[in-house]
Amino acid sequence: MNFTVVSAVNDDAVLQSCLLSSPCLGAAAAVLLKRGYSSAARAYNSAIDEAKTDILVFVHQDVFLPEG
Repeated sequence: MNFTVVSAVNDDAVLQSCLLSSPCLGAAAAVLLKRGYSSAARAYNSAIDEAKTDILVFVHQDVFLPEG
């Protein structure tokens, strides 16, 4: 399945220890990390405009996605 993972980021330490440690990210066509936006909604709208896949998975930076 061709999909993009999107996360609004405001804490790189949490991002590194959780989401970016997720083994299933390797299956994603792209990972879009949106920083510096005034709201998650603005970050997500930017990702929608930027994504090249039809399926987008919006994930908080503090989520760990296990294998599979």
